[in-house]
Amino acid sequence: MTFDEFRALDFRVGQVESAEKVLNTERLVKMIINIGEEKRQVIAGIGSSYTPEQLVGRKLVILVNLEHKKFKGLESEAMILAADWEGGVAVIFVGDDVPVGTRVV
Repeated sequence: MTFDEFRALDFRVGQVESAEKVLNTERLVKMIINIGEEKRQVIAGIGSSYTPEQLVGRKLVILVNLEHKKFKGLESEAMILAADWEGGVAVIFVGDDVPVGTRVV
């Protein structure tokens, strides 16, 4: 990947407004994330490490200019940043003082 290709990626700070487990799955969580000028539905495989209640109100980093993808019939309109290893998943959270919609560079 070139530097220009990396710069084309649009990472934003978003705040989770709602979260719920996707029915009949162990890991999938459906979230509505506010990124300032709009809200995005995001489906993420983080349910083994986080309950929906642990996510609501938290700020995190999402990649917004990514092709949408369907999981269990639900469209995911962005991707959250997280570390995924044998011990679990760790979402990249952002401090409360960072405004929603801030571009991550």
